[in-house]
Amino acid sequence: MMRFIQKKNWPKQAGLFFNALPFRRIRRPGRQRSQIMERETAKRILEHPEFRRMARKKSVLGWGFSALVFVMYVVYIAFIGISPESFAVPVSEGGITTWGIYIGLFVIVFSFVITGIYVRKANGEFDRMTRRVIDEVMKGGRQ
Repeated sequence: MMRFIQKKNWPKQAGLFFNALPFRRIRRPGRQRSQIMERETAKRILEHPEFRRMARKKSVLGWGFSALVFVMYVVYIAFIGISPESFAVPVSEGGITTWGIYIGLFVIVFSFVITGIYVRKANGEFDRMTRRVIDEVMKGGRQ
């Protein structure tokens, strides 16, 4: 265990880590032409009107859901600050469970539901739109 912490092993380990990251460009001989073609294909995909429309819809949906969850948490915290005694009221007469527990659980469940809706839409509609664009660009590139 101690040998991995020693300074002499650090550069080798760091190099392996950083070479594995996707943003690091690794030059390989004989791949320049395919890289140029991949860049051109990626550029055509990014410039495709349907892909831009999909990216815009995805962005609006993501930011909209983020704003909704943010507002939910701000209202929750503001309500706690303004009227903390409201959270201490029991749900039923003589009961132990208060409204604060249910409201807190609702906020958490609401966040999970919103995330689930976004993931379902992103993995469904947006992936289909992206696949159509890629298929169209690749089909057009082979002719």
